Amino acid sequence: MALYPRHIAKRLTELLGSMPSVYITGARQCGKTTLALEVGDALGFEYVSLDEETYRRAAIEDPSGFVRDLPRRVILDEVQRTPELYTSIKHEIDRDRTNGRFLLTGSASNEATDNLKYLLTGRMGLIRLHPLSRSEVTDKPSRLLDILFTDAQEVGRHRRLGDELYRIVATGGYPPVFASNSASCVRSGSMPTSTHRSAAPSGSLAAWQCWTNCPRS
Repeated sequence: MALYPRHIAKRLTELLGSMPSVYITGARQCGKTTLALEVGDALGFEYVSLDEETYRRAAIEDPSGFVRDLPRRVILDEVQRTPELYTSIKHEIDRDRTNGRFLLTGSASNEATDNLKYLLTGRMGLIRLHPLSRSEVTDKPSRLLDILFTDAQEVGRHRRLGDELYRIVATGGYPPVFASNSASCVRSGSMPTSTHRSAAPSGSLAAWQCWTNCPRS
């Protein structure tokens, strides 16, 4: 899968330099793990996925020992899978408040996630990661704010986007959709399940399906 530059990567690096832990939260498949690895690798972090049964079982059976034996700087991926670790992470940070020790990733909406935020108040920075923006996809700086807040707004004729606009809207910003070559995937209804659920809130699922299936003239 192609890597797209994430504008928030700089902010993540800054937080790791000023907080003992940082939590990257966001919808499924929006690029949390990729961002953590991209920034973490450059800073010497090691990676542990709590999706892996071996690590998860060890964390549940002995949370204190698991945290104590972790590398000095560690990415804990899918940390919401093991809420048993939260208190042990808090105690470890209180023992040694060195900045940039824990880089955590996990679900955006989850009771366990809320408990983590509460326990690590004052000890954890928060990054809310969204799907790719158009400026990230095209690797070009956004000019929207410049256009909105300048007196020299350009007025003129522009070509109609037509199929290109449909492709942009239908594709959205989820990296797996780009990897599967996208707009046709969305229109055919074969969009990856986890991405489909994240992209279409439950209250608007019917509207989403209508949009992706509607004919174009």
